[in-house]
Amino acid sequence: QSYTADPQWSTRNAVLEVLDQVCQRASRKVFDEAEASGKKGMTTTIVAAVVGGGAAFLAHAGDSRAYLIRDGLIRQLTEDHSMINELVRTGQMTYEEASRSRYRSVITRAVGLYPTVQTDLMSIEILPGDRILLNTDGLSDLVQSESIEDIASQDDVQTANDRLLQVALDAGG
Repeated sequence: QSYTADPQWSTRNAVLEVLDQVCQRASRKVFDEAEASGKKGMTTTIVAAVVGGGAAFLAHAGDSRAYLIRDGLIRQLTEDHSMINELVRTGQMTYEEASRSRYRSVITRAVGLYPTVQTDLMSIEILPGDRILLNTDGLSDLVQSESIEDIASQDDVQTANDRLLQVALDAGG
């Protein structure tokens, strides 16, 4: 709310700080629950967004993703925190090799592995008609980005959401 009323760097940073605090609390909660229940190593990923004042604020750790859909085109906003992504990014593996690798599900950052988590934080300007899509790897690993783009660009948001869920389930998600 402070950013909407006063869109300055300080209020932008305050929103990002709150998002980071939410992620830290989540990591502490998952870590404590894992310890208490004898399930040490239990983790999850996170991608969160707050939208207001012509901006979207994002927090991210793991391989869940945020996309921007603008004018029917999709752009991935987050970068996966995974072993495979690092190998592809540094040229040690191709995308094709990555899709078959046994290390596909190894993430390098996760909520709950430790009491705190290193999050990526960002803000972007958004325009009327823009959409922010948040999803897990249950969609992005199984459905081609072109299909996600086509479905997410549909006029009716609820129909797009329902179809994205169904194509992920149909693909084994």
